[in-house]
Amino acid sequence: MGAQLKMLHHIRTGSVHPSAQAARSDEDFITASGRLSAVMDILRQVHARGERVLVFIEHRQMQYRFIELVRAEFKLARVDLINGDTPISPRAATL
Repeated sequence: MGAQLKMLHHIRTGSVHPSAQAARSDEDFITASGRLSAVMDILRQVHARGERVLVFIEHRQMQYRFIELVRAEFKLARVDLINGDTPISPRAATL
């Protein structure tokens, strides 16, 4: 059973990004994933309209990499992260 769970986790991680562990330039990392490329295209459109966006990412490691990608792409001083590690009071302040 342990080997099956490990394989399912590996498949799930690959669906987040085909090479999430690879140290690549931001541009190469984005273009390596059709899903991430599409999200970045949508975010560019949202940014051009001056709107805000909320993005849900289940995979913790990808949350942190995504924040760095978005900060660099849109020259943002900060991007808020809310996940299970975020205490209640900072969550409320973010919204």
